[in-house]
Order: sequence, then structure tokens, then C-alpha cells
Amino acid sequence: MKKIWYILKDIILSYLIMYLAVIIFLIIYILTTDNSMVLNDTITIYKYVIIGLTISMIPITIYLYKKNYHQSKNINYKYIPLMILIGISISTFYNMLTIDYQSNKTILNLNLPIIILYTSILGPIFEEILFRYTALSKAKKVLPKKYAIILISLIFALVHNNLITIIYAFILGLLLSIILEKYQNIVYPIIVHIFANLTSIFLTSSNLFLLIISTISLLIIFLRMKK
Repeated sequence: MKKIWYILKDIILSYLIMYLAVIIFLIIYILTTDNSMVLNDTITIYKYVIIGLTISMIPITIYLYKKNYHQSKNINYKYIPLMILIGISISTFYNMLTIDYQSNKTILNLNLPIIILYTSILGPIFEEILFRYTALSKAKKVLPKKYAIILISLIFALVHNNLITIIYAFILGLLLSIILEKYQNIVYPIIVHIFANLTSIFLTSSNLFLLIISTISLLIIFLRMKK
């Protein structure tokens, strides 16, 4: 039990703090505007949830990084285009397979800069620092590496909100963990995650050509990473 708490403590506390911040943010908004009807407005609630999460995850990310700082390999900039391609390809492949089964994205009704800031920049940075940089590092101290990767990828998947996304997040989590283990710098999985999320925002319908291209791209990437 102590091992489980050691691994999961930062994840549990981080999400508790963030959701507490969201509740406080909504209460302050309702009290200061005398607008209790906001609770019946899904879009408005979603908007302020995103704002609350965004505001709270910044100090949490900084704290986790400083608290769990460890030496990494220097960034090799020749790998950056590869990471961007991985992010775009895996997101395109997933969306082309599942776009017809995905529920309407409420988030698309929000302001585009808010969407990009939360889902494609701050969100990925926060999640990589929390799950890969912090939790995975701890898990590897008490579990064999492969079990640590599977456990953290599973937990990463379960914080998402529907079956299709959970499956994708689990696969993505495995990939991001493998990239971190291979290249030994958290910047690489952050870049992959950012471009995967960013790509997903702009894919709204299935396209056979994009599916073929992303499949070929992933095969090439897989062969490249095997070297």
C-alpha cells in the first residue's frame, strides 16, 4: 500500500487541488455576479472549468518539476522534427479511425485560443511532468520498468472521459513513456503530446487519404525508432 501511495500521491493531490480550484472559481464567479443560473449553462460551466484548471495547473507543474528535478540528456534538436511528426501522425491515425464514434466536443464551442492554450500547450506540459517526469520516475524505483510504464499509462488513460479516449490515451501513454526512456529528456514526449493534441483540434471528419498517410508515417517512424 505504501508503494502505491508513493507512486500515486502526486497524481491524486494534483487533481484534488485542481478540481478544488475549479469549485472555488465557480463559487466566486456566482457570488460576484449573482448569476446562479450559470449552473444550467453547460458551455459557461465548461468555460470556467477550463479557466480554473488552466490557472491551477501552472503552479502545480512548476512545483512538480522543481520537486522531482533530475538530470536529463541534453536536447538533440535533430529529433524535434521526428517528435512533431510522431504527434501529428498518431493523432491523425486515431482520429481517422474513431472520428465518427466520438461525441460532439463541447470544447469546440469555446474560444480557439483558450482551446489551444489548455488542450495543446499547458495540458500536455502538465500531464507529462506529472505522469512521465514524476510518477513514472517514482514507479520505476519500486517496480520493474515495463510494469511501471504500463501502470502509469493506465492511470494516465483513466483520467480521460470516455472509452475511445481512454484507449487512445493508454496507447499514447505507452508511446510517450517509451520515447522518454529512449531519449532521456521530458522535452521529447512534451512535444509529441502537444502536437498530438493540437492536431486533434482541427480534425473534424474522417478522410481515407489522411488515414493512409498517417499509417505509412507511423510505420516509417517505428522503423526509425528501432534503429
